[in-house]
Amino acid sequence: LRLLRARVLIETGDHEAAYAELTRHLAAHPEAHAARRMLVFLLVDLGLYRAAAKEGEAWAQSGAASVEDQLAIAESLRHGRAFEE
Repeated sequence: LRLLRARVLIETGDHEAAYAELTRHLAAHPEAHAARRMLVFLLVDLGLYRAAAKEGEAWAQSGAASVEDQLAIAESLRHGRAFEE
């Protein structure tokens, strides 16, 4: 339910509330890879590249992020001109 709520909040532009929903969900369910994926891309969309890179790296290290997911993160960071991250 939290993921659905977070998705709706993202779509309606309430990024702060979406971030809160995702972080609460991940605090209760750290293995929730769909929530981690949403969080990473939300952070990229907000221009928080360093935080996105940190979350993305942890997600990739967990083995849950597919190669396609990792490439999407890298591409998003590149489009945001966050080359260092």
